[in-house]
Amino acid sequence: MAKEIVCKLAQMGLTAHMNGYVAPCNLIDKYHLRRDEDNEMILLRDHSFEDAWDNKMRHELLEQHKQGIWPINCEQCRINEESGSRSMRMMTNDSLEGVEPMEDQPRVLVLKHGNKCNNACRSCHPSTSAQWYKDSYKLKDIKTPFKEWIKRYESAETSFDEHNHELRRVLSNWNEGLVFIDLYGGEPLMNPLTYEIIDQSVETGVCKNQTIGIHTNLTIFDETLVDKFSKFKHAILGVSFDAIGEQNDYIRHLSKWDVVESTLEKYIAQARHHPNIQTDMTITTQILNVFYLPEIIDYIDKKGWCVDNGFTTFTFSNRVYDKKECNIHYLPEPIKEVVREKLLSYKPNPNTPVGHMWYRDLDNIIPTLETHPDNYDQWKDYFWMINDKLDGYRKQDFKSVMPEYYELFADYYSKV
Repeated sequence: MAKEIVCKLAQMGLTAHMNGYVAPCNLIDKYHLRRDEDNEMILLRDHSFEDAWDNKMRHELLEQHKQGIWPINCEQCRINEESGSRSMRMMTNDSLEGVEPMEDQPRVLVLKHGNKCNNACRSCHPSTSAQWYKDSYKLKDIKTPFKEWIKRYESAETSFDEHNHELRRVLSNWNEGLVFIDLYGGEPLMNPLTYEIIDQSVETGVCKNQTIGIHTNLTIFDETLVDKFSKFKHAILGVSFDAIGEQNDYIRHLSKWDVVESTLEKYIAQARHHPNIQTDMTITTQILNVFYLPEIIDYIDKKGWCVDNGFTTFTFSNRVYDKKECNIHYLPEPIKEVVREKLLSYKPNPNTPVGHMWYRDLDNIIPTLETHPDNYDQWKDYFWMINDKLDGYRKQDFKSVMPEYYELFADYYSKV
C-alpha cells in the first residue's frame, strides 16, 4: 500500500477565495467545494463555511491522501516535491507540528476576502484585483458589453461585505479554536473584514493563542496594525513587492516605489520593538523579475532590511503558477538558460542573513528553470504576446524599463 500523504493544511484548514468559493487549501484554486445535498457550489454570499467543513468532496480528498494517492488538485505540491523543491504541504506540516485537528471546525483559516485593491499587478487578474477589469476585458477581446461582463465578478465584491451576517457568525463561533488566521486580498488593508477579524481576537483575548498573518502590497501604512499584532502569540506581517524602483511600478501597475519603500521602512521600524512579530518580505518570482533577482537582493542588503534577529526575513521561493504569461516555466529555453546562469553566478556571502536566504530559496527556483513542462510549446511565446499588448493599454514600455532583459527576448525572436 502506498505511503499516506500527510497534509495538515488539508486536514485542518479551509480557504475562502476572492469570489467567495471555498477550497481545502489556498493552492487548490479550482477545487471549489459543493454542497452534498444539491451539488451547488458553496459560495459564501449564499452559503456557510459549515457547509464546506463537513463536506463530501473534502472528505474524499482526505481519503485519497490516506491511501497515498495524489489528487489531481494537489499537483502543485506533488510536482514541487518531485523536482526537489519544498512544497506548501511540507512547509505547513512543519509550521503546524503539534497542532491536532478538531472534528467540528478548522484550526487554520485562509481568507482571500475580496478583490478590492489599488494595484493591477501583472501577475494578477480580475478575480484578485478590481483594477484589472478594463485591461482584462480588452486582452480577451470580449464581445459582451463591459457593464454586463463585469457582473461575473460580483461575488468577489459581495461575498465578504458587511451584510454577510452568516459569515461573521461562523467566524465568531470558530475563533477560539483557530490557531492560524491568514489574511489576503486584493489589498486586505482596504477591507473592513480584516479589521473585524483582528479586533475580535484582540478583544476576546484569544489572540494570545493565535498566529495572525496579513499580506499587504505596502501602499497603505496603518499605524495601529503593529500594536494590534503585538498582542498575538505570533504575527507575520507579510509585505510584498516584486522589484525595485521603476521596475516595481511597471510590474505592479499603479504602485509607486517611493510609497512602497517608505511604508516598508515604517513597518520594519515598528515591528522591531515586538519579538513576536516577523516582518516577512515576499518577492513573487515571475518572468518579469526573475532576471533581476540578484539586483533586488543586493538592494535589500544595502538597505539593511534583512537583519539577523529573526524579525525580518525575505523569500522569493513563491512563484506565479496560474498565469502562463508570468510563469517562469514557460520562458523560452535559450532565455531560461541565460537567467539560470546569471542566478547561479550570483554569490552573496552565505554567512549573512541575506546570503543564507538567497541560497535557501534559489533551490526552489533553479529546478523550475531546468524542467520542461509538457505544454511548453503551446505557451512559450505567450509572455511576449500578452506583455506587449498590456504595454499598449497601460502606456508602459518593457524595453525602456528593463533594457538588458528586453534585448534577450528581441534577440531570441529575431532568430525564430
